[in-house]
Amino acid sequence: MWGIEITDVQTALQQEPDLLAYPSRPGLKGLVMAWASRFIWGRFPPGFRKTMADVDSRLPEMEIGLGVVSNHTQRFYPMSAIKPGLDDVLDRRAVRLSIGPDAIPMAVWRDDESRPAQLFARWYGFSLTYPECEVHGSP
Repeated sequence: MWGIEITDVQTALQQEPDLLAYPSRPGLKGLVMAWASRFIWGRFPPGFRKTMADVDSRLPEMEIGLGVVSNHTQRFYPMSAIKPGLDDVLDRRAVRLSIGPDAIPMAVWRDDESRPAQLFARWYGFSLTYPECEVHGSP
């Protein structure tokens, strides 16, 4: 199942006005982590790199974007390539990529408006999961 969507509360409520949302209340650990994340945003936590294989060097490892997975193709689209919208073809099927009002990228098949399997991720994670993946715009 690929039905998980990343969004924010405001956008979710616009799409589903009757949605029940239960905010979490961070404890002390959550507050400390939120404070510390200001200093490590965009960097690996200490010791994390030792747990990883070598990262594909075609893009900076912390590049963020949308990975789209079809039957035979896995392709990563850096955020800079998606704005303001992008049409592409995967496995002979047209796909449109866009950025939602919540600043989260998404892909839909052009023929039926359904969503292909997709991961909003950093390059290192997508390329380690799909080592033979393509990068949009690369030969």
